[in-house]
Amino acid sequence: MIGAFRDAMHGAGLTPPERIEPDGALHRFHVEGDRSGSANGWYLLHLDGRAAGAFGSWKTGAWSKWSADSGRESNADREAFAALIAAARARAQAKRRAEHEARAVDARGEWARTVAPDHAHPYLIAKGVKAHNLRQLG
Repeated sequence: MIGAFRDAMHGAGLTPPERIEPDGALHRFHVEGDRSGSANGWYLLHLDGRAAGAFGSWKTGAWSKWSADSGRESNADREAFAALIAAARARAQAKRRAEHEARAVDARGEWARTVAPDHAHPYLIAKGVKAHNLRQLG
């Protein structure tokens, strides 16, 4: 299945990365011809249930969907797969929400440790600016 996914990427003009992770997560990779160090290519691949994925380039905006045995499944299979996708999206959204909340808790803790700024701070004096609504840590 990974080989067929890789072939589809080649067919769309993208050289896939050496290793493709079929974990359903978004992965970035370097696209040949793009600036060195860039990671404008992306893919995600699921192998649970019916193998399916997508890939593309953020630089060009081109993208493609891919699935194994596309068009040969019954309506029941399509509905089951749609339910599987909906469940995966819900899990991913819940994970993102939990990560965002954890970061918000960290940010609130950091903010709580700040104090009103020292208006005579050497940086403010050197720049000739006032401490409008700033907070200072330490």
